Amino acid sequence: MPAAQSIPRPPFAARSAVRPLWRASLGLAIFLLAVWFCHAQLPLDAKKVYRLFPVNKACVCIKTRHVTPSVLASNIWVKKKIYQVFRDRRTKSELFRVEIGDNRARLWNYGVALEDDFNGDGVPDYTWYGGDDSGQIEYVFLSSGSGFRRLDILKTLQAQWSRAFHATAPDFRDLDAEFSPTNVRFFHDETGLTLLAEIVSFHHSKSRPRRLRVESSDFVFSDH
Repeated sequence: MPAAQSIPRPPFAARSAVRPLWRASLGLAIFLLAVWFCHAQLPLDAKKVYRLFPVNKACVCIKTRHVTPSVLASNIWVKKKIYQVFRDRRTKSELFRVEIGDNRARLWNYGVALEDDFNGDGVPDYTWYGGDDSGQIEYVFLSSGSGFRRLDILKTLQAQWSRAFHATAPDFRDLDAEFSPTNVRFFHDETGLTLLAEIVSFHHSKSRPRRLRVESSDFVFSDH
């Protein structure tokens, strides 16, 4: 029987180069496995952020629409008031309406700012913006089993301001007021919707924005 031959070991430099590579590969595999496990524990689309009133860079304004992939708007008069009525483009049925003025004055810029499924029920929801040179209105129309509910964004933020700072809230509808909400967004996860916003001061440009967070139980809804 021939004598067993020993397998030559690689030189020390080669061995020392292999060890870090092996350890790095193992570390990467563990990291990827941990990432996969974390994502596997969350339902699909568990966390999303929606910027509710995106600013158009071309006009530095909130660009509104009267037509979206799912709705079509028209203006009607009812007892000397003007309403913007939104109808389902497929069924032609009315979904919601918003008062935009009367025979004396009306809003300049108004309509849907964003269409998306904010609450995750498979039905489109809508943000609606109306404004002129002195004031603004911000609504979200959220789908529900009984139709669309109108969430008043500015009143919701004013109520949260009073709770957070124990003081009378500024009138966020007034564009000449000291404070104004910016970066208004929804955060959606497995627990539902949360409203987030930053309140900036136009009188003190160097002051830090005040951040507000509102849970869905504190949303302020109003009738159409």
